[in-house]
Amino acid sequence: MQLIDHGNSLIIPGFVDLHLHAPQFANLGLGLDKELMQWLETYTFPEESKYSNIDYARKVYLTFIRELWKVGTTRACVFATLHKNATKLLIDLFDQSGLFGEVPTVMANCVLVDEEEIELMARKKVFVAHSPNSNCNLSSGIAPIRRLITRGIPVGLATDVSAGHSLSMNSVLVNASQVSNIKWLESGRVDKPLSTAELFYLATKAGGQFFGKVGSFEENYEFDALVIDDSSLSIFKTLTIEERLQKFIYTGDDRNIKERYVAGKKIEEPKCC
Repeated sequence: MQLIDHGNSLIIPGFVDLHLHAPQFANLGLGLDKELMQWLETYTFPEESKYSNIDYARKVYLTFIRELWKVGTTRACVFATLHKNATKLLIDLFDQSGLFGEVPTVMANCVLVDEEEIELMARKKVFVAHSPNSNCNLSSGIAPIRRLITRGIPVGLATDVSAGHSLSMNSVLVNASQVSNIKWLESGRVDKPLSTAELFYLATKAGGQFFGKVGSFEENYEFDALVIDDSSLSIFKTLTIEERLQKFIYTGDDRNIKERYVAGKKIEEPKCC
């Protein structure tokens, strides 16, 4: 077994994105001042209709996969369109990049769930993909994540591109923290805000359970990992490991990610052409 010394770098589990739309990638940042139906009709439906053109699909999907690699997402639940050839192309591209796997039910957003639905979700162990960026952008609401977790419902984080404006899980982590603080106020300070440790768990091991033993460095888990060089993040005093992680989440980006591993295999940058 080869041992690699990464010095003082942080080595963390890879990020897990439980819900995003590959064919909406070209729409990143567009129409997010609109509500859901107007956004769908103006941007999403016209864009997704373009995937009958396999050349267009290839151009977008190649760039999408490279960007997903760049931001450190090592597992993702990706939605395509009803266009069979374009969807097969997307699967092939993921497979060639070493990022394709097999999985189980996930519900996205869940901002309007009632007690009866929460009980059913808990009983069926349905995964929830918490998508705070898209929920805020389209004025959908704030999911009751603390309540869902307390009830034993498995919750992970999701970019929900392109209602979410970024593929970066750092962005989702920050917004998930902010909306949990607001939910705490809305609930009369009952639904306790999510801590950094809890948020990081949602972005790694919690979402990783969707794919099996993923998202942790525990024994018998698959080695999905990011090597983080945080030396450029304006650190002027000695920080704990948790503080270094906080600093990376809130002020770092893909430029700090030096290496990416999926199931023990180093994943090189996918080719865009």
